Amino acid sequence: MKRVRTNQKGFAHLTLLLVVVVLAAVAIVGLRVMDNKSSDTTATTTKTAQAVVPATLKTTADVTKAANELNALSVDNTVNPNQLDSDINSLL
Repeated sequence: MKRVRTNQKGFAHLTLLLVVVVLAAVAIVGLRVMDNKSSDTTATTTKTAQAVVPATLKTTADVTKAANELNALSVDNTVNPNQLDSDINSLL
């Protein structure tokens, strides 16, 4: 029969330390994810706030205003318009 040691007082401290380290790691990862999501939301909000377009296009003036706002936005210059037109036509 084995003899049971009764002087294992340090094990509880190691377990507590391990739990604290794991919780700190989860908290750090959670903060990074939350920070990334909030910066993505801010960037999206800023981009969509640039153009002021009427909610519904009822008159020719509304269409003209929407066209002017869209023309004022900066777009990706690497897009080939001919390729884009052919891609859209192939979908239709």
